[in-house]
Amino acid sequence: MFWGLSLAWDAGIRVVEIECDSIVAVDLNNNPTGANHPLSNVINCCKLKIHGDWNCVVHHIYREMNTAADALAAMCADLAPGIQIFDLPPTSLIETLAADAIGTSRPRLLPL
Repeated sequence: MFWGLSLAWDAGIRVVEIECDSIVAVDLNNNPTGANHPLSNVINCCKLKIHGDWNCVVHHIYREMNTAADALAAMCADLAPGIQIFDLPPTSLIETLAADAIGTSRPRLLPL
């Protein structure tokens, strides 16, 4: 989240909506966090970015609505370490992005 916010700011983007399928990450960034939290430095850096001089919101979405991010995360094992920036979406992601753009619904799988 921190690096994504940094890249958006550096690119001059001043309206950002972060959709995250980790309710824990959303809660940590949207609520007070104790100084003793093991990730307090990273969380505070994210909060400084989020509450900077721009319009930035962070909210939770379910994994089924975040399939493009999940597909990119799955690709990480095949990429070089570090931040990867794509000028065009990877071919394997085009169908997922098209479905997302038209609002294709996905079933929510719940544990029994």
